[in-house]
Amino acid sequence: MNIGENGHLFMGSIDIADIVQRTGTPVYIYDVATIERKIKQIQTSMHDKTELFYSLKANPNPSIVKLIYDAGANLEICSLLELEIAMQIKASPKRVLYLGPGKTKEEIRAVLEFGVEYFIIESFQELELINEMANRLKRKVKAGIRFNLNSSAKGSKLIMGGKPRQFGIDEEQAETLINTAEKMKNIMINGIHVYNGTRILQSDVLVDNTKYILEFAQKLYNKHPFNLQYVDIGGGMGIPYFKNEKELDFEQAAVSINQSIEEFHQKICKPIKILLESGRFIVGESGVYTTKVLYTKESKGVKFAITDGGTNHHMAAGGMGNALKKNFPLKTLNKMNKPLTEQYNIAGPLCTPNDVIAKRLETPALEPGDLIGIMNAGAYGLTASPVLFLSHFIPAEVLVKENKLKIIREKGQLTGVSACSLNELLEV
Repeated sequence: MNIGENGHLFMGSIDIADIVQRTGTPVYIYDVATIERKIKQIQTSMHDKTELFYSLKANPNPSIVKLIYDAGANLEICSLLELEIAMQIKASPKRVLYLGPGKTKEEIRAVLEFGVEYFIIESFQELELINEMANRLKRKVKAGIRFNLNSSAKGSKLIMGGKPRQFGIDEEQAETLINTAEKMKNIMINGIHVYNGTRILQSDVLVDNTKYILEFAQKLYNKHPFNLQYVDIGGGMGIPYFKNEKELDFEQAAVSINQSIEEFHQKICKPIKILLESGRFIVGESGVYTTKVLYTKESKGVKFAITDGGTNHHMAAGGMGNALKKNFPLKTLNKMNKPLTEQYNIAGPLCTPNDVIAKRLETPALEPGDLIGIMNAGAYGLTASPVLFLSHFIPAEVLVKENKLKIIREKGQLTGVSACSLNELLEV
């Protein structure tokens, strides 16, 4: 992304204002080059025994998923619809990981029939259910176990482990779980999965978290050897959203993580795959949620800009997941070179006072027709938002590479978005 001589933001070599002329607003716009750069950064930095898995929950648009899969990442899925997306892009079951704390019988059956290579179990009762279903199917199921370890990823913005959680088996129950599974005829435990935290921006936190997971895996295997084939170290790499947040130095973290992986292999004396999950880090910086100013007004001394999209499309900007409301990075996309002389509250079109995506935002003077963009909006944007609240149209989504683009979700389309390949992008 860059700023043109006209002061507009450009995605690739295309003026965002020109994209909006085609699609209308609101619209999510994604930059292919940014996604490809982030994938390459991970692939070239990590140990050669590491396999990268893209978490579809971050952004499940089939065209985005196909782009990432074709670039060499595997897929981590958590629902039947995400399974359908994996099947739609013709993903190999050998490159799919399936997890989730509340799998239904329908899900389990569909996933087993698809034949995912990495199936993660999260409770004793789920273990029993899968053993029963596998018995009916007359097959043996390979499965990994998700563990909730005693140490969390301190420094992560959302702690997933180290405290009471619905995810996985507590560390103290690890040996009991292995013993229980070994008595089952239709289950073969072959993997360990841990996901301790997310939105991690400090490289030392990422390093310490990975080291703890690998030490746990080694101790468990040494105490109770089983057919261990992989260890999923989670991920949780973050991107900066707020003031004073700095970008994660992933290359620095990778040096120490790779050393821990090498030491792990030397101690355990057998080849073990290391799985690394990433969603936000891959797609987050690629996206811009673009909405148009409809009106400006003043209320009791506070200036407001009313836009045609808001928290119904980007709930996180409204404060979801944050104890304190902080402004996401917002820009006036058609006035990038103008001085920031005013302060506005940016409010969407919903009939609720909570539909505010920024407060006291410093901007140029705004007027109807100006384009407001939430930056770093490629992850947990549209699909992490209450899109049906007040029943406004779901926005379009657009994929851009250099001077080409493709609409990958038509405005108002809820499901059935088809996957496109990069050779289907159209010149502008």
